[in-house]
Amino acid sequence: MTTSAISFPAALKAARRVSTPLIAVRTFDPASVQQAVICSLSTNGQVPIVRWDIMRGIGAANELAKGVVAQLLNGQNPESLGPSDLLALATRLPEDAIVIGHNFHRFWNDPAVVQGVWNLRDPFKADGRTLLMMACPGAHLPEELTQDVLVLDQPLPGQDDLEQIVQDTFHSAEMDEPSPQDLGRAVDAVIGLASFPA
Repeated sequence: MTTSAISFPAALKAARRVSTPLIAVRTFDPASVQQAVICSLSTNGQVPIVRWDIMRGIGAANELAKGVVAQLLNGQNPESLGPSDLLALATRLPEDAIVIGHNFHRFWNDPAVVQGVWNLRDPFKADGRTLLMMACPGAHLPEELTQDVLVLDQPLPGQDDLEQIVQDTFHSAEMDEPSPQDLGRAVDAVIGLASFPA
């Protein structure tokens, strides 16, 4: 299933409210998705957010997850854990936890990963945990998962988002606010780019 008209942050919050256990996020900028997840849950500091990628392995994406990750690893090297290891360890996460797997479209066709993802569906649904699988735009789930995974598309930033990025850049550079003309020209120059390159 795929989302349509509502905004990405609203769709993500709605999915969490109804305990959607498995979500694939197709995005041009996975780092901005991870940051959006952390920011959207900042009012509720009780949600550990664990992140995984193929190079760094498992790690904490927020403060509360640090102790959780230490318990999961139990002295193991986090960099030695692949995607199927992540999915096996995810069964030990506390309720309401979020696991963010980066570039998951590179792994979800592996039989062990497909089974590991599917195995999380029912236990995660029961206690509010969520697996967020980051993927590139246009990525397609394997057939075994299409009925069990909610697919969210994070669109490219719109004009308001780009204006904020430009203003934040000026502020970070300790420059005066851009004039309306300069702001408009800057936004025109970066339209169609993801947040980071913009």
